[in-house]
Amino acid sequence: MPPGTPASERNRFMLLSTELFATPGLYAQLIASTGSTIASGVTVSRFPAPDVCNAMLNSVAAFYASQGITILMGEDTSVFALEWITTFHSRDSTSNNNACAARDRIEALLSRSVVPPGLNENVWTADGLVIRPSIPVPGTVYFPVQPPPAPDNSLSYGSPLHEGESSSGAAVDSGSSSSNPTPVQANTSDNTLMEGVNDHSPLM
Repeated sequence: MPPGTPASERNRFMLLSTELFATPGLYAQLIASTGSTIASGVTVSRFPAPDVCNAMLNSVAAFYASQGITILMGEDTSVFALEWITTFHSRDSTSNNNACAARDRIEALLSRSVVPPGLNENVWTADGLVIRPSIPVPGTVYFPVQPPPAPDNSLSYGSPLHEGESSSGAAVDSGSSSSNPTPVQANTSDNTLMEGVNDHSPLM
């Protein structure tokens, strides 16, 4: 993006780019549906700033095609796009809302699909280049399937307890002497009067 582009517009372009490459097959589908031609060589240029506000997935796809980004190159960025969209957070509420909407759209497709293999998974280490082939990754790696909520067996507030059960859940025998406990007798051995209880005690 050109220098001075507002953060909200930069975030919009990044979110569109991320959704484009994080959604399996979307880049290839848009290239085919719009009739865009992928340039023969890779070039680097900025997306026109005035077009960001009205940018759509198809116009962003056409831009990357004009830069020579092949379908396989796009698939090679899927893992990075998914890592970015699942951790994205902005102080701008509009950007956050757009990111949540993009995540929902990606998850709806990817939770039942796989991330396609890219060019490779080569990495540089202290010992040099480690060559690793790229393999498909289940979408649930990034969007795990949440277990269903546990059934709520608790009683609602104010609901009566089951008949024949005490509050502790143990059955109570109505014929047992323990069901009619002897009431606790107040200790009246001393001469202390409880205010408001004895009819002859003065009210304070």
